[in-house]
This record gives sequence, C-alpha cells and structure tokens, in this order.
Amino acid sequence: MEKLNNQFKNLKEILAFKDEFTNLDEEVKEFIKNYFGNSVRSEFSKVFLKSYYLQILDEILKKSNKFSPKNLVEKFRNDDLKVRDIFRYKIMQSVEDRQPKDNYSSMGSNEVSILKRENEKKRKLKPIRDLLGLIPDLAFALKPCFMMSPLTVSQYINPKNIKFDVVLFDEASQIMPEDAVPCLIRSKQAIIMGDTQQLPPTSFFLNQDDESEEEIEDLESFLSESITKFRTKSLDWHYRSKNETLISFSNRFFYGNRLITFPNPKENDNSGLDFVYIKTGVYDRGKSRKNRVEAKEIVKIYSNLKKEYPKKSFGIIAFSMAQENAIREEFQIAGRPIEESIDVNNEEVFVKNLETVQGDERDIIILSVGYGKDSGGKFSYNFGPLNKEGGYKRLNVSITRSRFKTVVVSSILPDELDADKINVEGVKYLKDYLDFAKNKDFTKFLQKSEGIQFDSSFEEVVYEELKKEGFNVSCQIGKE
Repeated sequence: MEKLNNQFKNLKEILAFKDEFTNLDEEVKEFIKNYFGNSVRSEFSKVFLKSYYLQILDEILKKSNKFSPKNLVEKFRNDDLKVRDIFRYKIMQSVEDRQPKDNYSSMGSNEVSILKRENEKKRKLKPIRDLLGLIPDLAFALKPCFMMSPLTVSQYINPKNIKFDVVLFDEASQIMPEDAVPCLIRSKQAIIMGDTQQLPPTSFFLNQDDESEEEIEDLESFLSESITKFRTKSLDWHYRSKNETLISFSNRFFYGNRLITFPNPKENDNSGLDFVYIKTGVYDRGKSRKNRVEAKEIVKIYSNLKKEYPKKSFGIIAFSMAQENAIREEFQIAGRPIEESIDVNNEEVFVKNLETVQGDERDIIILSVGYGKDSGGKFSYNFGPLNKEGGYKRLNVSITRSRFKTVVVSSILPDELDADKINVEGVKYLKDYLDFAKNKDFTKFLQKSEGIQFDSSFEEVVYEELKKEGFNVSCQIGKE
C-alpha cells in the first residue's frame, strides 16, 4: 500500500501510458516489455532514440526540397572538398608551427646564427651543399619536403649530414638506375611510382635532313629494376578518362583489361574518341618530313573546338618532332602563337611530340599522325619512334592524355596499312588504334593468341573468369 501510495502522484501519467500501450503494434509492445524486464535499460534507450531520430530525419527530408537526391550529392561533393582542404590546412599549420619565429630565438641552436650570417653576406657565400650540411635540423624545420631531380639530390645533399625519412620517385619509368641510387642512399624508405607500359629513359637523336637516321635508344629504367626486387602494388582505378572509349584501347591491349573504368555518365555529350581523315594530306618524306596540309587542319580543328568548348583545356600531340614544328609554324601563320593560349583553368595549351608528352593531361587532346603518302602517292612504313623496339609505349602514352575528348587526325586510313607489311609492334598497334578510332568497334580485335574467338567483350570477360575458377572452357560451340 505504501508503494502504491508513493506512485499515486504519477497516476495520470500511468493511465496515459497504458492507454497508449494498448494501441501500439505488437513489435513495439514486445520492445517495451523487454525494456522493463531488463536491468540494463540504457542500451534499450539508445536503440529507441536512434530509431526515433532516424524517423524524424526521414520526415524532414520528405518535406524539404533542399535535400533532394541531386542536392544531397552536390552537398556531399562540396563537403568532401571542404574536409580535404581542412586536412591540407592542418598539415600546413603543423609545418608552420614547427618553424622558428621571426627572431629565430626559439631554435636555440647554432644553426640559426649560421643561416642569418650567411644571409647577410654579399660575397664569398657558402656552396648550397656545404650550407645544408651545417644546418640540417633548421633546413627541415623550414622546408620539411624537398622536391628535387636525382641530379640535384647528388649535387646539393651530402648523405653524411642529411637523411630523409621517405623518398618518392614519380615517373620512375623515366629514371635510370644509376640516377636513382644516390637518392636511395639518402633516405630510410622509398616509394617508387611508375607505369611499365610508358616511356623508359630515352636517348633521342634526330637528323633534320634524313629521317632514316632518326635514332631512339631505350635504356633500362629504375622502375623495371625495382619491380623484381621490391613489394609492388597495382593502382587499377582509372581516374582520368571521363569517357570509357578514351582508355578502352590501352586497357585491352596494354593493361590486360586490368584497369577499373567507368561508363560515360552522360549520353550524347560529344565526349570520347573522334577520327578525322585528311584525304589531301601529303607527307614530305625524305625532306622536311612535315605534313603541312594536316598541320593546317589541326589549327582549324583546334579553333572550332575552342569555340565549342571555351572552358576546356587543350593539348596537341604530334607523332614526330618535325610535325610538331609544322603545327607550331601553322599557328604562327594563322596569327595565334600557341604559347599565348591559356584556358580558364590556367592550363596552357601545348604542342608536343611522343617523346615529351608523358606526364601531361588535358580535357581535349588532338593527335596528329603526320605520316602518310608523299607527293608521288608512295607510302613508307617508317613511322619514326613507333618503328623502334617498345614503340607501342609511345603510342600508349599519346592516346591516354585526355580527360574528355580525343580527336585523331590522320592522312592515312587504317585499311591503307597492309598488315602483311608491318613487322613491328608499334605500327601494328597504330593500325588497330586508327581502326578503333574510326569505327568504334572492338569485335574484330577479340581474337585470342591461341586461336579462340569472341563475339563481344562480355563473352571474353566471362571466359576469363571461368578460366580463373579452374574450368575447362570451349568457345563458339555450334556456331557456323
């Protein structure tokens, strides 16, 4: 009676609770019974509150257009960029906090006085290598990250005085082993980044009078040496191409379909791969080695695309140094030197050749093949750098530079290249690429080396996956 008497003041709330309880769903009733029958009630409270808040959130989202799926995606994208910037600024702030103050008194070492004294000198300055050797701690406090070429590392960093925690090699496929070793001995750890299907270190000599003396000697790269000696990790997500056709050729022929690519999110946005045939193109073989007609057409194509896509960045790639020079000259003749063109994203328009374009990327790339029939209608199978061993790597580099669109400009059609007369990989792949750019059809390339044929890329993927699982697979059963 005493217990009931003490609860009498809550009688109104108890009756209201029982009245609501009788109208609840059975699942909710069961939940409440468990709550009162459990000694650890705090966990049940958390579960209830989470469910309650989620339901409230759903109701708010339903009533607000502000949180439509499209707006939510845009909000996430903006917030994601903010988070990235926040961490970037945190790193910058931590670097700044470690730096000495204006009066340098916080360093409390002789290194500060050495640097201040050197800064006040007018002559007899210490060599950079000697100065850095005297102030290693202060140097890292001021500049914790050094960006240098392998040559400057050897020139300015004394391994007896300065050791780095990590050395990162970018584009390691273009670094020679003997240049990389001095960097390795100055660091505790190395991260080596590169692509074995891109250009190795190259010795490139070009005689402007006779194309037959064009020489390319590919040298052994630090990347190729490293792959057999260190742990490797493949970066398979392909971020650059906004349209799958821009990377699909290289993915199939050079990367074994290993790259993870994404279908074009927008239909009919004019992105992807285009082919422009210059029927009147003439290659000045044995003389200037230029294709003036094609170079003039490049200027027109660039001008038209620039009007159509004023906010896109551009790059022009020639298959030879001579054709690069021809394109530059045609831009000069047209009254618009290419170096003066800069897009809204502050990316300069470039004109480069196969040997110098690695590492660059632009929204729109215009490829100038240049080679073709001479004034007498004769055709030579000399395609300069592509004819050399590993020439296909130059093709791979050039056709994977664009983010949005690639326009292939050629004075030859793929059918004009006789497969029986091609005896080098680079030219064979060029023929296939021109065919793909022109026809956008992979079916004719779906031919396995062991004689197995496929009618589509999907068939081939299924075949490969079944083989991986250990099945013995036969193809084209019952097909005439």
